Amino acid sequence: MKLTTIKNLMLVFALVFAVAPAVHATTIEELFIRDPATGLAVDAFWDDILGFVCIGCNANISASSLGVHDTITITGQLDANFDRITVTGSGGLASGPSSLSNLSLTARNLGGAGQMLTSQFTDTHYCSAGNPSCFGPTFNLSSTNNPAPPISGTTGSSTTFTYSASAFDAVPAVGGIGSPLNPCTIFGNPPLNGTEVPANCNTVGPVIPPPALNLTGSSSGSLTIDFSSTWTGNGVNAPTGTISTTSAIPEPSTFGLFAFGAGLVAVVSRRRKA
Repeated sequence: MKLTTIKNLMLVFALVFAVAPAVHATTIEELFIRDPATGLAVDAFWDDILGFVCIGCNANISASSLGVHDTITITGQLDANFDRITVTGSGGLASGPSSLSNLSLTARNLGGAGQMLTSQFTDTHYCSAGNPSCFGPTFNLSSTNNPAPPISGTTGSSTTFTYSASAFDAVPAVGGIGSPLNPCTIFGNPPLNGTEVPANCNTVGPVIPPPALNLTGSSSGSLTIDFSSTWTGNGVNAPTGTISTTSAIPEPSTFGLFAFGAGLVAVVSRRRKA
């Protein structure tokens, strides 16, 4: 192999390793869906450098967004197993101020029993100028799973929910919230009004984040909601997960507004006394 060829290969490898972490590091909101059976996936995300990007979109499935930290939606046919999918992730601007993040999925399975679908949504930079919704000292976690059998056999289909947080805007966030109830699995049962809920799994809160997440005193970071849905037969499964907060900590600019308001009241009061 010629020396020039070797140098060119080394340059290519160097560029790959240099660019890959940088692209990931600048991702600020992401919605991801994948069929483990076929490996087909769609990844729609907002990037500080590239703007809005969709990897895996094609003539059958597309992605759209209302803006950074707002709503991202993927809709269409993923593959032969899932011919009709709508998955929506709502970030801090769309959900806030107390409801921080929401992920909802409606997917029809044509592949029979045992088919799975994974979904994941992450938003970052909470309690900032661009994403003013802030973490509080505790979280509330809400999970629902509503199978519907327009074809047949979705009774008993289940979704496992996992909720995570990071103080450092990681994408995805990696620290589990709400142990030991995280993850939780809900088995849908249409004859019982759509959802059969294990004890304390539907709505969990207030949840104090584990100390290892270093969220104590922090109102900023990233949040991730994960779904893993399993079908017992052909039909539709429709899970929804929400992370909300209690006693949200105002962002720094909010404290400034409070101070300005207090000063204005004091000035008006003095003038009236004069």
